[in-house]
Amino acid sequence: MIRNIRIFILLYYYYNALDKHGIKPVMEKLKMKKMKCKRHKVDITVEEVVSFCNKLESVRIKHPLKDKALCLHKSVVAYSMLVERGIKVDLLVGIAKGEFEAHSWIEFKGRVLNDNHDYVKQKYKIIMGI
Repeated sequence: MIRNIRIFILLYYYYNALDKHGIKPVMEKLKMKKMKCKRHKVDITVEEVVSFCNKLESVRIKHPLKDKALCLHKSVVAYSMLVERGIKVDLLVGIAKGEFEAHSWIEFKGRVLNDNHDYVKQKYKIIMGI
């Protein structure tokens, strides 16, 4: 229950931070968080991290910002919460090959967690990541 509330609050926080400051300062802040948390490495399976991402999505679809808090917002929240727990994940932003479209996702041990792995790998070229 507390995790659900935290997800709910962080969706608001990062939605506003991205809206007010843009992606670069938010990514820099998250990069600093990752550097601080590297000391606390945790053993966890891909399935456990996928389960967390599914939980985040179940909270997001009930959130008042559900139509605005899309891939970047949920990826930033997942990244923030997982890194705090010492889980080494990557936050990636890519552009579609051949058309103008951007997308964001989380990877753990080379696997896309919060989207379809094959679809993301085929469609997007990474332009930014932490």
